[in-house]
Amino acid sequence: MRTRKSESSLPVIAVESETTRLRLEIPADLHARLEEYARYFRVASGRKPLSMSHVVLGLLENRLTNDTGFQKWRAEHRNGAEGADSPFAEARNGTRQ
Repeated sequence: MRTRKSESSLPVIAVESETTRLRLEIPADLHARLEEYARYFRVASGRKPLSMSHVVLGLLENRLTNDTGFQKWRAEHRNGAEGADSPFAEARNGTRQ
């Protein structure tokens, strides 16, 4: 039986993962700022974003990873039931909007 190379010795590489579709409507001025950010990213990095979705995903990931208040809350509530349900469940069921 072959053993895998230790995961800790492998470099961090983005891999395919399961996705969830999120439909999102945003104000026109926010969309304009996202397009402006994509242009900034292209100039600053020399790389063209693959799509607006990739720009939004990168910004969201960065924010969620670097929000220390959120990270602290998450660590405190990781094993508890509080906050386990989506705060948007009622809206999806049409009971609250």
